[in-house]
Amino acid sequence: MSDLDNKEISGSYNRIISEIFMDFLDITWMRFQMYQEEIRYRNIPFLAFKIREESSEKFNYICHVIEKYGCIDEHMKWVIFAHPGNRRTTYILSLEVVKEWNIDTYNNGERKCISQKDYFGEEQFRYYCDKAIEDIPRLAEWLNKKLPLFEKYRLFMTFDNQDERRECGGSCYIQLCFCKLPKDAETKDILDLDENVFWQNDSLYIHGDYQNQFYNEYKDIFGLGINARMKESLFDTWGLTYFNPEKIPGIIERANENKPEGYEDLTEWLEKAREYNGFYILGV
Repeated sequence: MSDLDNKEISGSYNRIISEIFMDFLDITWMRFQMYQEEIRYRNIPFLAFKIREESSEKFNYICHVIEKYGCIDEHMKWVIFAHPGNRRTTYILSLEVVKEWNIDTYNNGERKCISQKDYFGEEQFRYYCDKAIEDIPRLAEWLNKKLPLFEKYRLFMTFDNQDERRECGGSCYIQLCFCKLPKDAETKDILDLDENVFWQNDSLYIHGDYQNQFYNEYKDIFGLGINARMKESLFDTWGLTYFNPEKIPGIIERANENKPEGYEDLTEWLEKAREYNGFYILGV
């Protein structure tokens, strides 16, 4: 939020994450305050909430964004998890260690009465409380930076420039790239990739998080291509596969017939691939 820098690290932050979640997700219930400054050592800060089922796509995305936040060394590791003792799914956003505490203190829905202070020890418990409160404004900035990219974050993605691509997901992508060599080029030359093939603005991108889904849903739709060993095979999400122009009509037909997730984005891109000498699938 725009006024982050104007706030002190205090109780004024106890609702900042809940406001972001309310704006992004279809929330049906929420415990708005993550902590209370006057009793900051009551619990490690957490946000509890429930969502409508139709929010699942956005929910998966916000979970991904929070996971990536925790991969940065100076950040605390936050996680969203389902509360183990609640029949109607309640989700918790808190530190990863709180998820471990919840799992350890619930058994078949029955809770063992072990406080966080007893579970972690008072010194470690206070450390987690202080560090979580200190980290909340950084997490809020991260969410405000990443959540607007949701509309870009789908199975097949395109980017206006490579800075946008890096901002959305770094370099962890499968790439579908046009083969811009002459149509009479020999196969060995087609498979000898120039570095200019990679990271093009007219390419189609699949984030590594969708790697298994992409392979499972599309391997039969793409069918056989030519791999780096100049052999026919299904595409390799870790390697190179080339599909010549003659393959494109069949791929479009199978995609339209089976309608897997993202097929319209793919078929629109493949129509453009007709103008070139086929296309590549370049693995992560």
